[in-house]
Amino acid sequence: MYGNQYYLKNTGQFGSGSTLDINVEPIWSITNGNGNIAVAIVDTGVDLSHEDLAGTLLQGYTVGNPTGYGAPQLWTEQDKAHGTACAGIVGAIDNEVGVKGVASGVKLLPVNIVPNKASGNYNGFATNFQIATAIRWAYQRTDILSCSWGGGSPSNDIASAIREARTNGRNGKGT
Repeated sequence: MYGNQYYLKNTGQFGSGSTLDINVEPIWSITNGNGNIAVAIVDTGVDLSHEDLAGTLLQGYTVGNPTGYGAPQLWTEQDKAHGTACAGIVGAIDNEVGVKGVASGVKLLPVNIVPNKASGNYNGFATNFQIATAIRWAYQRTDILSCSWGGGSPSNDIASAIREARTNGRNGKGT
């Protein structure tokens, strides 16, 4: 499906005429991801059996479920979609089956902060305190945090956890 990933290589494939993309191919000639780098996908959970993520997933974290390991808590395709798509954009392996990640080969740490997600309903987020706890858990185990969620009112707990990750992560270098 690489040919459809216009954000990686835009050839105007959807009639836009634009050729703007993130110009990632020159980097792939140097490296195609590094298995010593770990990226936390802080989101709705990641499909732990997805073929495009095989061999990349670390044992994750699910708010309120010690054996959730970062997986979506409802197992419909719609429920898996967002967090799994975010993980794929970051690090899907080049298996010629599905998409290819920007940094194919990095390790991915799924962190599910939407444990109560009802099908089609994004109101199942954990509390701000629980999300902050999940961020603190994740930054101690990864190099990068990917947080592709938003909305709600500002949270001092979450802002504090992100500041802490930026300051203390990677042994003081910042996550």
